[in-house]
Amino acid sequence: MSQTVVYLDSGLYIAHHRALSPTRERARALWEDASHRLVTSTMVALEILPKAAYANQQKELDLYRRLLARASTHVELTEPLMGTALELGMRYGLQGADAIHTACALAAGCTELWTAEAASSPWFRLPPSVGLAVRTVLG
Repeated sequence: MSQTVVYLDSGLYIAHHRALSPTRERARALWEDASHRLVTSTMVALEILPKAAYANQQKELDLYRRLLARASTHVELTEPLMGTALELGMRYGLQGADAIHTACALAAGCTELWTAEAASSPWFRLPPSVGLAVRTVLG
């Protein structure tokens, strides 16, 4: 069975832990879907781990670490990747973190990027030519 290479942005990790159902259930289902090969990045870790650690939220921190470990690919932030993020941000109006997540997803060969952002997010302006379908767990 061919797997879809999927990047989950930090909002999915937070939704997995904190969101109200059915958003939480949709987020959780992504980790259980055997047709997905999951990708994460240092950027995701930077966005989710420090706050939980600083607030001594050990259960949340442990959950995030378990979820990060389930990804088959971890994209590191490199200077060339940051250059790509800058280009993507300028071309498509993406803010910094979203541009970095997009660059990470493309670097890992993802065909889908999942987020917990609304369809009004600049991410949904990405044209098909980018090769990355953006999906949301919001209803």
